[in-house]
Amino acid sequence: MAEQNDVVSIMKDFKSGLESDIEKLKSNMDGEALIEEPDFSIESDKTLDVNLKNKLSLESEIEALVDSDFYVLPKDSQTLLSLAEEGTMITKDQSRRNLNYYNEKVESLKKEKAKLQHLVNQAAQVDKKLDEIIQNQSETEVMAPLLWRYNMTGVIFKELRTELNDFLQDRFPQQDTLKSMNDILQEIVEKFLADPSDPYVDVEYDQIEPAYIQFLIKARIISRHQHDVSKVRLRDPRLS
Repeated sequence: MAEQNDVVSIMKDFKSGLESDIEKLKSNMDGEALIEEPDFSIESDKTLDVNLKNKLSLESEIEALVDSDFYVLPKDSQTLLSLAEEGTMITKDQSRRNLNYYNEKVESLKKEKAKLQHLVNQAAQVDKKLDEIIQNQSETEVMAPLLWRYNMTGVIFKELRTELNDFLQDRFPQQDTLKSMNDILQEIVEKFLADPSDPYVDVEYDQIEPAYIQFLIKARIISRHQHDVSKVRLRDPRLS
């Protein structure tokens, strides 16, 4: 705070000196106490103008400093000690709150870690148990359920394919010179399986009913090429 008082004092002294210089310049211009021939050149006017601007700037800064609320420390040592203790207690309280917050955060992370570790341990136990079951079983016992699932999947697939074929023939009957819906789907699926990197099929509208293509697009079974609307592809069911 003493430094702020010193700054104000220095600026006031500078202001007084500057006012004195300006008064001398004014007296010289008025012809009073002339020692040398007064300089009425443009450079002299510029110097005076700069000094006046500096004076106004310093006055505004001094007024701002004087109007501001400076915190002046009391001279009583006991009061200073009380203020220091108060600031210490405030800092201590803020530090305690921050520490409590981070301790709670650490506890929360520990609980989350324990939960995830429990899941990992469970997965490891299941994996270990499966290894024990496989080791204790013969190859025939291991393959039997897998073969049963494979056969059941084949049966279900055949039934679904038969149902789909009947549905397509009923809803989209074969036309004389155009491909059937079944033929269109078979061509698109075969291209998708044969060349996944380029699964697009050219749509020849002179051989295909346009309504069939529109139906498959609306049903989200196929999609058009982004840059060539005459090409379509099967939508990957794994990404749907």
